[in-house]
Amino acid sequence: MITGAIMAGGRSSRFGSDKALLEYGGQILLQRTAGVLRNAGLDVLIVGPPERGEQAPGVAAVQDEYPGIGPLGGICTALHARPHGVLAVAVDMPFLSAPLLRYLASLAAEADVVLPIVDGRGQQLHAVYGPACLPHIEAQIARGDYKIDRFFGHVRVRRVEEPELRRFDPELRSFRNINTRESWQALLGELSAHPQR
Repeated sequence: MITGAIMAGGRSSRFGSDKALLEYGGQILLQRTAGVLRNAGLDVLIVGPPERGEQAPGVAAVQDEYPGIGPLGGICTALHARPHGVLAVAVDMPFLSAPLLRYLASLAAEADVVLPIVDGRGQQLHAVYGPACLPHIEAQIARGDYKIDRFFGHVRVRRVEEPELRRFDPELRSFRNINTRESWQALLGELSAHPQR
């Protein structure tokens, strides 16, 4: 059983405030993301600072064991907490699609990493990581190497290319994220036109 793991430990330094707490439709992004993962039929876990559990009541939360090193530490923390495997998503992706997440989780038995590919680039914070990834991630962190895809050569990777992704998300909007205040304002308009799926 794959767990949906929300990476919510970032400092949002480029944005200037905590993106997990941005509000839309009476919900903060952290709660909204948890809701989409639940709609995909996944158990949900938040990885981040201690206050995350209070910000999304009813959702399991664990403190990032490796604060400050980026999302690889969050993925490692999630796998320690849910060793059967996690579908890691960033908290700042407001267009997540429950049908697409459900499909990616369904591919977990085929490989150790299920990796969507958009514009030729792996979407590492919208990907499934299985139990076999954990020792490689731990070894990489111990070396001080925090680039997520560096261990991919040691595990089985199932690439999910755009035609396959578009069956569930025709415009690939799931992979949009928030980097600046301007991008958030633009996304708010789109969110009004396209309610949560």
